[in-house]
Amino acid sequence: MRRGLLLAIVTASIATAPAAGQANRYELTGDRVAIFNPAGEVRLQSGSGSAVVVEVTPGGADAADLRFTPRTHDGWNALVVTYPSNDIVYPRLGRFSRTEMNIDGDGLFGLGSLRASLDEEGYRKSSTIRLSRSQRLRISGNGGGTEAWADLRVIVPAGKTVAINVGAGTVTASNIAGELRIDSRTGGVEVNSVKGSVYANTGSGRISVTNVEGHLLLDTGSGRIDVADARGGAVRIDTGSGSVVVNDVNALGLDIDTGSGSVTVADIVAPALRIDTGSGSIRADRVNARDLNLDTGSGAITLDLVGDVRNALLDTGSGSVTVGVPSALGAEIEIDVGSGGITTDLPIQLIEKRRNYMRGRLGDGDGRIRIDTGSGGVRLRAR
Repeated sequence: MRRGLLLAIVTASIATAPAAGQANRYELTGDRVAIFNPAGEVRLQSGSGSAVVVEVTPGGADAADLRFTPRTHDGWNALVVTYPSNDIVYPRLGRFSRTEMNIDGDGLFGLGSLRASLDEEGYRKSSTIRLSRSQRLRISGNGGGTEAWADLRVIVPAGKTVAINVGAGTVTASNIAGELRIDSRTGGVEVNSVKGSVYANTGSGRISVTNVEGHLLLDTGSGRIDVADARGGAVRIDTGSGSVVVNDVNALGLDIDTGSGSVTVADIVAPALRIDTGSGSIRADRVNARDLNLDTGSGAITLDLVGDVRNALLDTGSGSVTVGVPSALGAEIEIDVGSGGITTDLPIQLIEKRRNYMRGRLGDGDGRIRIDTGSGGVRLRAR
């Protein structure tokens, strides 16, 4: 009887895949749950009960070779999808497409999402940890290897922290009351209606986030990022290459950094707004922020203020600058134009003016606005 019980436990902990197209069901208890899935789509949705339920639907000619192992890692209860080889064929990736990543002997990879942690102002407090016994995993859209993948439906009760680590595949989440940490090597991420902080990182793919209450930390190496209706936390966005569009944000702070790509924001309420792009235009409409720093190496800047400012710096290496200000705004304004004219219809009291330079006072002069452009005109207008 004891030998039979032991055999049952081992069989439950290392499960083979069901037939292609059929689903298996796993329950992961505890407040922190992680999933490691090298290839396949992951869909998260709200649920009841005390455990996170994972429904697995394998696909591909070699689906029967997949293994699904519940295990614990550093205080997390996890489900790990493992393959018999380090060469995976995932046709959804696209013909002649390929991605590679490090994976350890237990099938773990990513792990940055497990250690991702945000402080009260939304800054990440820790970084990716090293994998033990690391080896290289290759995922290709065609060619030789194990043709298999696992599509997952993850049902999340309220109050859980769920970390999703995906090699290749899209991740979608909707109506979650908890914290999400998503780490994808390649594939898009779409999040809608989450009451909790969201950390999403993808090496290549678009990130779209709508209706979130909590901190947002979004990072993509290459891809567009869209955010709409975010509140209650700090919003921090980073893309190596890709445009950023942000609408309707009431945050502890909004920080956007892109190596190359335009940035458009509108209807922003935050103590501080910082936008930095190496190359691309910046447009900020209906902004209520006390401290602003808008910087682009090459591109126009357009700013429409709806509230008073304490300190604002606008800097472009090459491009025009247009600023709209409310009638009640008070600030000392300094403009330095390397090449280009300065025009304004504001009642500015001039303190100093010379070619391509102006300093003056608007209203009570309490705040400070500095505009610097290497090449391009500057226009100040009443809104």
